[in-house]
Amino acid sequence: MAPGRGRPPQPGIAQARRAQITEAAYAIFAAQGYEDTTIEEIARAAGLGHGTVYRYFNAKAEILHSVFDYSIERLMTAIELEPLCAPAESLDDLLDRVQRMCKDLPEFLTREPELVKLIMVESTAADDELLLRLRGLADLMVSTLARALADGQAAGWVRASIDPQVYAHTLMSLSVPGLVHVLHERQTRPAELTRFLAVGAALARSALEVRPAEKQL
Repeated sequence: MAPGRGRPPQPGIAQARRAQITEAAYAIFAAQGYEDTTIEEIARAAGLGHGTVYRYFNAKAEILHSVFDYSIERLMTAIELEPLCAPAESLDDLLDRVQRMCKDLPEFLTREPELVKLIMVESTAADDELLLRLRGLADLMVSTLARALADGQAAGWVRASIDPQVYAHTLMSLSVPGLVHVLHERQTRPAELTRFLAVGAALARSALEVRPAEKQL
C-alpha cells in the first residue's frame, strides 16, 4: 500500500489546539458572556477556522466545560489547600496558614477579575453539572477547614462549644463580599482584597479563640 500523502500528525497537536480554543473562549466568554458567544467568534479569536473548532469540540457546551476546568486550574494556582492539611499547633498557626494559603489571591484576582465571573456566574448559570462541581470544590474547602477546627478543639485552642462544620462554612462565606467586589469593580486593587482577608481573619479569631473563662474549666 502506498504511503498516505500530507503532513504527518504532530505529537500533541490535539492537546495544543484544545488549549488554544479554550484560552480564546475564556477571554470571549468573560467579555460578552457564554450565551451571546458563537462558535464562529471563538474560532476567530483563536485564529482558526470554524470547522477546525469542531474537530476538537463537539459543541459550545463542551468548550464551556473546558473553560471551567481551565479557570479552576488557574484559581488553584492562587489558593493552596496543602497548608491546612497538616495539623496546626495553635489558632495563630492556623490563621497564619489560611493567610498564606490566600496570599497570592488578591494580586491574582486583580489581574484576572474575569475569572470569578466565569466560575461563579457564566459557567454555573449555563450548566447545572458545573454548578454541582463548583459546590463540590467549595465543600472540599469547607471540610478541610472543619477538620482543622476539630483538631484545634481536641488540642484545646479552639472553643469546644462551636460546631466545626458550621463555623467552617460560615468562615468560608466571609470571602463572598470580596468576590462580589471583584465582579462589580472594574479597577479592583490588591490592597482592597487584602483588607477583606484581614477582616475575615479578625472575625475568625474572635469566633474561635478560647475565652479566659473557658480556659479555667
